[in-house]
Amino acid sequence: MMRWLLAVVLALFMLAEPLAAQAAIDIKPTEQLPQVMQKSQIADIAISRLERALREAGETRRHTIDVRTMVAGLRLPEGKISYEAFIPGGYHYGMPTMVRIDVKINGELYKRLNCSMMIHLYDNVVVTTRQIKPETLITADDIRLEEREIFSRNSFRYYTSLDAFDGMVSTKALNEGTIIYDYFIKPPIVVRFGMPVNIRSNINGVQVVVDGIARDNGRIGQIIKVKNQSSGRIVGARVLDENTVLIEK
Repeated sequence: MMRWLLAVVLALFMLAEPLAAQAAIDIKPTEQLPQVMQKSQIADIAISRLERALREAGETRRHTIDVRTMVAGLRLPEGKISYEAFIPGGYHYGMPTMVRIDVKINGELYKRLNCSMMIHLYDNVVVTTRQIKPETLITADDIRLEEREIFSRNSFRYYTSLDAFDGMVSTKALNEGTIIYDYFIKPPIVVRFGMPVNIRSNINGVQVVVDGIARDNGRIGQIIKVKNQSSGRIVGARVLDENTVLIEK
């Protein structure tokens, strides 16, 4: 019986909490402070400033903006109300963004408000359909497009097309449903440690080819160490294919 009563009380509390929070948003003016900015008005100013920043940056992806923390409202004295909104630390996706609002009366700063906001950004991105092992060739059955929330503005590049994966392998183990970022895929390893390779170089305009031994694993385009069999020197060379590396000067 007590457990049932506790469950009922908890349910009523959870139902009443958002109503109380909503009621707390509306504040009343006083005789000394006859003007009021409600929380919804302050939120609109912060959201509008963020929307402007996103437009100016050319952002066209779907997004939502939520309020994290903000004053319940602001009472103000008589006079003309104006404001300016700033994003002092720049905006972020999937983490708090601070918007500062300078509220003025007759052009003079009256109150500085700090609003913590959250931008949720979404895009159609390439994700894995199943677990992929390291150095496994990625096939069309391994990937699909799916709308996901994006948590970074600049750090990592993700893919919005399935066309970039032909001949690519995963550089690490990927679980099903993982967003594929650029550093997760590479061309396959074509040269392995100890393999014989042809070392090409250009000496005074003349193409020279000597025998060598790979001292690293390497992918096409990657610079690896190779040993010149004639001189015994170990040099850096770019992998051209499974048989050839190029010394660049």
